[in-house]
Amino acid sequence: MLKNPLTDINLHVDLHRSKGYALFVAILPVVQLIVTPGLQVGLATTLIAATMVYAGCVAYRHSTRIDPSILLAALPYLLYVCYRGETEERLLAVAITTHLVAFSTGAVCQQRLRAIVENVAVAAALLAVAQQLLYFGTGLKIQFLLNEFIIPSHRMAMHESLFSGTVESSGLYRPSAFFEEPSHMAQYSLVGLVSCLFRDEARTRRALLISTGMFACTSGMGIVLTFAIWGWWRLTAMKGASLNRKVALFTTAVVCLPLLFLLLNEVPFFAHVFSRFMDTPEGEYNAIEGRTFAWDLLFKGRSFDDLLWGEGPAAEQKYYLTGFMKQLFMYGWAGVILLYTFLLRLVMGTHGAARTIAIAFSGLYFIAGVSGFIPLIYYTGCIVTLDQEQHHCDDADEGGEES
Repeated sequence: MLKNPLTDINLHVDLHRSKGYALFVAILPVVQLIVTPGLQVGLATTLIAATMVYAGCVAYRHSTRIDPSILLAALPYLLYVCYRGETEERLLAVAITTHLVAFSTGAVCQQRLRAIVENVAVAAALLAVAQQLLYFGTGLKIQFLLNEFIIPSHRMAMHESLFSGTVESSGLYRPSAFFEEPSHMAQYSLVGLVSCLFRDEARTRRALLISTGMFACTSGMGIVLTFAIWGWWRLTAMKGASLNRKVALFTTAVVCLPLLFLLLNEVPFFAHVFSRFMDTPEGEYNAIEGRTFAWDLLFKGRSFDDLLWGEGPAAEQKYYLTGFMKQLFMYGWAGVILLYTFLLRLVMGTHGAARTIAIAFSGLYFIAGVSGFIPLIYYTGCIVTLDQEQHHCDDADEGGEES
């Protein structure tokens, strides 16, 4: 009988629950702006391509563990991206399909993924707080991304030196640790916050530290996400509570949140933060307007076919578009429907921490520019992996009850 040289020689190693693969998923958003040494492409793109070999081996070796429901939900969108996209989008669609198959087999070590994401979020929080303290104490505007290490298309004056951070015209200093901007830090850290809270024994001290960092970076979406995640955690922890208690908690939250907003607005730091996404200085626009003003431009003068099928990723985008707007612009309503069909599967087919991240990721498309493949790999990797951990715990509980 002929032997398969792949399975009989090279792949007798257990490719299940890889710590290195967990590191790959966790650091993608951190290195997405870092240039690959000797090349003019991002390090994240290089890592995605390089680890495709490993992901393909995992899919081949553990094909019986593939979750077809995830693949069937994602494939229509990814195939549509291949159809409407250019060469780059097609290659990335193939890459994410390969990684998604590997994720569904349980290739990522859940404990290591949680540990890395939480530690990165804690480190970012400590740096953001330190940046704010240095600025208020000495006026120094520290930032940790230098143009020498950034891909050419993202090099800016604010990254020229360690002390070239910027202050907005309103006087608000917005640190972001080792991320490009505060919103990127908040988008990454929300997974760390969820991971700290949604576990058998919540790590509330670490969660509070990450929350402090999300406040310190002054990201409006970070502040909203922090309150939302803490509130959702408390609600989900009340599964056995009476209806009256749940109603009382909900009523208390509805009453207290506006009061908390008014109190925080009396603190100069928070007043500056809140004014950024509510007030409109002359000749400028606030954060909310910046994410919504393009709606009219998105529909104006576009044909029915353009709205239905999109104009493709090669079409020029003259304005800032949120992830949802960008998907609508590039792939039309057809692409948006296919994408949200996949996201709905992630929300409805998961539990605990995984479902919370899936809900947050689905919402981020409306308020942040998360339309790229790097966030998609990061969030889906975390969602699928943490949901497998939840199923493992459920199976263990059932086994314990039977015994």
